[in-house]
Amino acid sequence: MKSPERKSPTAGCDLQRVQDFLNSDHYHLEDADLIAHLDVCPACRKYLEAQAGEPERWVQATQMLQTSEFDQSSSAGFSAATCCGTNASQSVAVKDVLDLLVPSEYPNHLGRLGTYEVTGVVGVGGMGVVLKAIDPSLDRVVAVKVMSPRLSHNENARKRFAREAKAAAAVLHPNVIPIHSVSSGSTLPYLVMSYIRGGSLQKRLDREGALPLVEVLRIGSQIAAGLSAAHEQGLIHRDIKPENILLEEGVERVTITDFGLARSVDDNTITQMGAIAGTPQYMSPEQARGEQLDQQSDLFSFGSLLYALCTGRPPFRDDTSYGVMRKIIDEVPAPIRKLSPETPVWMTALVEQLMAKKKEDRFASAKEVHALLDACLSHVQQPSSNPIPSKLVSNQPSNTKKKRMKVFVGIGILLMAMSATFVQLRSNYFNSKLTENQVLHRLSEVDGYIDLMMQSRYEGVFLNLGSIGKDNNYLSLKPIDGGVELRFPAYDTDDFWNKRQAQYVDRLMAAANSLALPSSEKSELENDGSVRGINYEYRVIGDPETVAHTIKRVITETFQIDESAECDFTFNNMPGNYSTRAGQKPRELSNEDFVIEFAGGNYVYMGEQKTKVFLIPKDMAVEKPVTLDSKILYTDVRTLDPADVKRIRSSK
Repeated sequence: MKSPERKSPTAGCDLQRVQDFLNSDHYHLEDADLIAHLDVCPACRKYLEAQAGEPERWVQATQMLQTSEFDQSSSAGFSAATCCGTNASQSVAVKDVLDLLVPSEYPNHLGRLGTYEVTGVVGVGGMGVVLKAIDPSLDRVVAVKVMSPRLSHNENARKRFAREAKAAAAVLHPNVIPIHSVSSGSTLPYLVMSYIRGGSLQKRLDREGALPLVEVLRIGSQIAAGLSAAHEQGLIHRDIKPENILLEEGVERVTITDFGLARSVDDNTITQMGAIAGTPQYMSPEQARGEQLDQQSDLFSFGSLLYALCTGRPPFRDDTSYGVMRKIIDEVPAPIRKLSPETPVWMTALVEQLMAKKKEDRFASAKEVHALLDACLSHVQQPSSNPIPSKLVSNQPSNTKKKRMKVFVGIGILLMAMSATFVQLRSNYFNSKLTENQVLHRLSEVDGYIDLMMQSRYEGVFLNLGSIGKDNNYLSLKPIDGGVELRFPAYDTDDFWNKRQAQYVDRLMAAANSLALPSSEKSELENDGSVRGINYEYRVIGDPETVAHTIKRVITETFQIDESAECDFTFNNMPGNYSTRAGQKPRELSNEDFVIEFAGGNYVYMGEQKTKVFLIPKDMAVEKPVTLDSKILYTDVRTLDPADVKRIRSSK
């Protein structure tokens, strides 16, 4: 083949680099820039596709991998159609392997590999394709991992493939995938494993989100046991993640698989400088830095996996793999209890120690972690007879210390309350200081509120515009058929807590009359029958833009302010029909994590209460009544970026 023309790097297009990326089986730090370039460069993408396969092969692969009757009836977790239908490079990888199979005598089989009858495709990985097959000699279903033909001529790749077989076969443990046989010298190297029906832990996370504590402990204990067995053989897995944990159908057993990156602690013969092996979101800091690894690296990855089980999301996330690795090296993930408040403190302590940045701060071994998780599981199942392991509570204060702390805290709170009372007495009640329930925005931003109010399907929408003008007057807006009702409560009284400035009423009435707004007045009476105040109500009818323009005009003319004036916006529009799940409540997130969850597409705007804005899972948004629990997220709307607020409010 004629070597591709090497274009100027300053133009962003380097076809030789694209070719090297296609031929490599390692991830390099520099690849992040190339991937970003491919996202915006059609020419380089077209070149990559052309090098990956000829046009006719793309067509053939598409036709061959269409869902068939056999695929639908297969009990494999994936089929050739379902695992590859959206990824062209994976489709070609499957096609390359299936082309090399010997034709089978059975019409429903895909072909034969050695003595194994291939019946389906389980999945595609970095090293090759995993097939579902029948072992005729023992009449059992097996999984056959076949090396990609494109890598079979690469000596390093063949060594890595052979290493996986030896590594996995050396570990005999119920929670490690059993290897039945290996064929590494043939044209198409493959290894035969037990077929685990039931799907991966990642699939369960995608389906259910955060798991119950007893499940986290049960699954974690078994993974730690399998890791301990591997470590005792002198191996490091180097790619512990939910995708590499299989859940056996109908049996409460998990299995560690994919030892493709495993190697001995003292094996550096195949390491390349600058090459990164492993999945970025679950790497250890030393792995992300490209340093030599030991078994402590697996413990960090295992801690990241437990974090995901507790919270429903990996601890480190970013738009690029490089960004994820930088966070792993430099940052601490959001506290588990912030994302999942029901998680016990002792569980978060265990995960945090596993995820310590320094290796010496982690647990000594996977065996120790297995024992701790086993003991924790026993405690959760029978708390009265099985205490929490002392190692996980040694840093927590004793009962005596707790009592002392309560006394000190109580005294502190009392002193703070006295101080606050003193300050309050000295302060004017109607100062303009931001309170815990205030959300300050410019009056011009009322357009978005009104537009949302008029289109909302939720009950009880209420918008309060407080702090208007210097005298702290309040008015409220609520949706009515075809428009919005504006209400202004005017009180002419000496009562300190209810005082309103009736002087604004004349200007309010003049502004409303000039716009010919339909109005009504409702008196509010004291117990003795005297008039305490009057609620002036005006109906503003029209499209959202017209309504917003009219209301802003009424406000500016009444209080003699312009649209740049800041007002206290409090928006209450949570569903009026909801219940609360016992022992649970919505989870508070940081603004950053809140926006990330929203951007993931699984959540939509639920509503707001005072300063809190809530997101609800799409599948829950259609339920009535809505159940408030930890699946519902919230953050402080006051500190959100206005552009994010606008996007979130328009998502329902």
